[in-house]
Amino acid sequence: MSDSQSARSRKSEIDTARWAAVREEWLPPARAQFAAAVEACEGRLVRPEFAAGIADGFALWGGSKRWAWNHATDELRYFWFVNGRLTVSEFRERQRAVRREARS
Repeated sequence: MSDSQSARSRKSEIDTARWAAVREEWLPPARAQFAAAVEACEGRLVRPEFAAGIADGFALWGGSKRWAWNHATDELRYFWFVNGRLTVSEFRERQRAVRREARS
């Protein structure tokens, strides 16, 4: 393996570890939002035509916005309209914003 390949491999490992750490921090607030959505939507999160393929409604907090929106019920879409949808990427951006604000 060349030096550049080795460096890319190390960078990839570091990026994977960082992403995993962010995801671990994201899970509690995302699960809390999910619980609030379950209550607000009376458990109706996944559109009936997709229910057989999605065992856990929490899956709608992952994946692309389009995929989640297409599989979500109107109740959940309204919940997200009012409260937002806390994805890992959004959570990471919020963390970065807080750190930037703390530095200034």
